[in-house]
Amino acid sequence: MKNPLGYLGFLGLLGILSLVTHHWMYLWFFCFFIFFVFFKVIPDELFRENIKRSATPAFFTSLVLYVLTVAFRPLYNSDAVYMACLIIAFAASFLVFFILLAVYSARERRG
Repeated sequence: MKNPLGYLGFLGLLGILSLVTHHWMYLWFFCFFIFFVFFKVIPDELFRENIKRSATPAFFTSLVLYVLTVAFRPLYNSDAVYMACLIIAFAASFLVFFILLAVYSARERRG
């Protein structure tokens, strides 16, 4: 059985839009190519537990940041600031997930 986490690597193809639109923000999608590594990982019970342990704090990070973004929306009139806050919340949740998964995977390899 293939590891379904590897399919997130296909989001990296959205980075090609940066070449077409000349907008640098699409370059961040190339970071998703790292998920192709997980096609080689056998999804055993410990790996699934590490995914759950990484996803839970990432979910709550995004939840808190999205709520704060919407709650403070009346304080600023610019849509650009609102969009930037939403992008930061999205990126922060993925960053938390990446870092925690890397830490748990390193602990698993060490034994």
